[in-house]
Amino acid sequence: MEYIEFDIKNDVGYKLSEDLSSKIAIENFSDSIRYNKILHEKDIEKHEKAIKQLIDGQKNELRIECRRINQEGKYEWRRYYLTVNEFDENGKGARAVISSLPINELKRLEDSFSMALKQNNITSWFYLPKTGAISGVQNSVFGVINENVTNIDELYQ
Repeated sequence: MEYIEFDIKNDVGYKLSEDLSSKIAIENFSDSIRYNKILHEKDIEKHEKAIKQLIDGQKNELRIECRRINQEGKYEWRRYYLTVNEFDENGKGARAVISSLPINELKRLEDSFSMALKQNNITSWFYLPKTGAISGVQNSVFGVINENVTNIDELYQ
């Protein structure tokens, strides 16, 4: 899990240490994401739209998924939770907390599931909680994709 405090008014991000005891300032936070190519080019617009919604006071909480460069220089999928925790006198976001976690494995499972549905011409599906199976409209039944998971709900916890 990664945490960032975002001073929206001054456009400064503070990356918090794992134990939340120290932080590193990131000046021009919004621009640094674009110009330092931290995010995948296809995800920049989605990210900028989310930040704008926080700045403009349109939303107080958001969840977005983006690809980001990791420490090894490779893209990884991350789920970001953005929450405004301080507002200015006009009701617009002044400070926010951003937390993120890697979701590469979840994305792989989603892709595998989508491919299985397409290959079997299944356009809608439902989960059978008692059996742990997924059934399509053509009555094709799939086992859970990850054999270590006995209940698909575990993927979302």
